[in-house]
Amino acid sequence: ILPGIFCVNTVVGIEAVNAGSGAVYNWDFGPSASPSKTVGIGPHDVVFNSCGNMTLSLEVTLNGCTEIVSEILLIEDNETDAILVQTELQFAMGDQISLIHAERLNDAFLLIEQQSFDLILTDLWLPDSDGIDTINRLRGIAANIPIAVLSFRDDEKLAIQVIKAGAQDYLVKGSLTQGVLARVIRYSIERKRAEENARKAQQRFHTIFDKAPLGIALINLETGSF
Repeated sequence: ILPGIFCVNTVVGIEAVNAGSGAVYNWDFGPSASPSKTVGIGPHDVVFNSCGNMTLSLEVTLNGCTEIVSEILLIEDNETDAILVQTELQFAMGDQISLIHAERLNDAFLLIEQQSFDLILTDLWLPDSDGIDTINRLRGIAANIPIAVLSFRDDEKLAIQVIKAGAQDYLVKGSLTQGVLARVIRYSIERKRAEENARKAQQRFHTIFDKAPLGIALINLETGSF
């Protein structure tokens, strides 16, 4: 329950914390809001049509204990390496993941168009793509999916280039263990979610700022400057 004082035509951006798969979100913003009720995790932009103390309530219903499964796309043309990664992931995370394997980047593009993925694990050198260009092309078609790179090269400079190109992590194939893979999957997905949440929050701030009926000033509390 979120009490607050809102004025006429105040636009408030609201979003719930994800309670997991199977959760049902029912919002009630009161009769003076538009919309007065809605469903879904959000974000929701709500306009308040009168001033005063108002209460926003959210009811979350969990339909069973459905476990969240991470959908992972593995892009690897070396069959031995692909089997190794799949085996290690299966031992490390079991039913928590669902993995699909593609040997070429173009095959991966088709899969990305057909379904959603939580993480992409990819080699840099594929039959139809080489080096950093692999990351650039993936980012072009799957900008919102975190990418972790698998490489046989233990090369710090290359790892830095990969991260700068937009990948979340760089893994050396000879150093892969169950623990490392599980950590990378969880951290990469959570980092990307944090980035998306920050981006959405910034978008909501701009929406509120642009639609505010009164002037808004940003003031540095330390210096007093605008």
